[in-house]
Amino acid sequence: MGTYQNSLESAENEMKTAVDSLYSAYLGKLEENRQLLPDLKAKRDHEATSEYVAASTAAKERAIAKEAPLFADLRRDVEKALAAAPSQAQLAYLQTLSLRSTLTESDIVTAAVAVAGNAAAEANVAELAAREGIVTAKVTTPPALPDLLASIDKWEETRRQRVMNYRTVQQDGQVSGEPELGFIPGGGWSKTMEEAEGAIERYGAK
Repeated sequence: MGTYQNSLESAENEMKTAVDSLYSAYLGKLEENRQLLPDLKAKRDHEATSEYVAASTAAKERAIAKEAPLFADLRRDVEKALAAAPSQAQLAYLQTLSLRSTLTESDIVTAAVAVAGNAAAEANVAELAAREGIVTAKVTTPPALPDLLASIDKWEETRRQRVMNYRTVQQDGQVSGEPELGFIPGGGWSKTMEEAEGAIERYGAK
């Protein structure tokens, strides 16, 4: 687990290195301009700001362009993993199980083992367990595909916004962006990434 997470962090680190270098150079120019007369200082500050904004925006856009196919691949692999059809043997097992009037915990646990590795089949067993009021740690409830895809979409949009807001400087020289992205283990994005990569690992192609 961590393939997509590592790729996104790599793209982020590349962008941050580029923008941090540009920002440091920008601050250096502003410091140099402090020795100038007010009118000339204002002119040079404006020029330095325009240059920084253009260069840093380009670096951020490159990062977003690099991350876009990573998110596309993540969605594709999640959908492929969670939408895979059960095998004929799993279908036959589930059909036989569904015809029983009552099910025991032993039946449910045995079924969970028999269908392990297929999201649709595991979801079916979880539904049967819920119907019978059986609660057991042996039963896995896969993430719902629409909900997980929606979470990935939301995270990507939030990601775009935060990347573009990294070390943002207004034309008047005021810093309005975030100094850090917060794309670190344990951050708000972790649950979505862990759930997505966990689904691919559990239900993807073997």
